[in-house]
Amino acid sequence: MDDRWLRLLVYWQDHEFKHSLTFPFLIGALRIPIGATKGYANTARKELEELIDAIRSYAASNFILHVYRCGDRDKLVLTRVHGTSAPPYSVAIPQYSGASTPVLFASDSSVKNTAPMESLIAAIWHESGTAIERGLFSCRGKLFQPFDDYELNVIRAALY
Repeated sequence: MDDRWLRLLVYWQDHEFKHSLTFPFLIGALRIPIGATKGYANTARKELEELIDAIRSYAASNFILHVYRCGDRDKLVLTRVHGTSAPPYSVAIPQYSGASTPVLFASDSSVKNTAPMESLIAAIWHESGTAIERGLFSCRGKLFQPFDDYELNVIRAALY
């Protein structure tokens, strides 16, 4: 998987002045065409696993990536945090090799130290797998909904 997920997150933070993105938003934004459901039957779980793997494998030197539960949305979200210090009480999501310093951390009680990657995927899937499968990629309020025009324009500006 390419780094379009990071380009979108950076654009969201730097140009839209928002803090984080949900995983359904990222998955829907990365589909071609944006927000597509046709041709994506039974792929949502695999897309999520590949996205998390790409995020944890990213080679960052001046920031970390943090998954936490957003108070406004009550959903797990991804944010980029400047600096390289892990957030307090977070769990590192190690890369396959374990040789490099982790870049992805999660702060949610559902993510376990014994199986961090698996428990992170399970937690995200539990709360938003159905939304991804149904093409409800945007979380407004605390509900998943289809992308609106504003979000589609932001995604296009960030990625194209």
